[in-house]
Amino acid sequence: MMMVSYATPAYRVPIPAYPAHTLKPTRAIFSVRSSAQIPVVKAVDSLYSEFRAVDNLVARNTARVLKAYQNARVGYHHFGGSTGYGHEETRGREALDKAFAEIFGAESAIFRSQVFSGTHAITCALFAFQRPGMSF
Repeated sequence: MMMVSYATPAYRVPIPAYPAHTLKPTRAIFSVRSSAQIPVVKAVDSLYSEFRAVDNLVARNTARVLKAYQNARVGYHHFGGSTGYGHEETRGREALDKAFAEIFGAESAIFRSQVFSGTHAITCALFAFQRPGMSF
């Protein structure tokens, strides 16, 4: 198994990379090659290293997220339903906020599943800074 290490100080732990991509070089896949298959085979073979690089990036980011969830002690119960009032909840909001702050390298974060688009997030941020009498 290939091991990948981060260069930044926060991520010096070796992280195992995923196994080789499922689109391996295709020289032995086709027993009969038509003239239409040859360009496709060449294209897939030439992109193999790109697929592998994406797989390694996915493996590193997955490991970062899992490590942040472990550090914040996030469990399945944190993703349960909520009344919205904050009564008798399992501190899921705080745990997810802490995990996402670590994932993005921020001092703090606000993670809410109710924010469903980038425009919605920007609107929430703008309204947080808006003062009475201000307009955008």
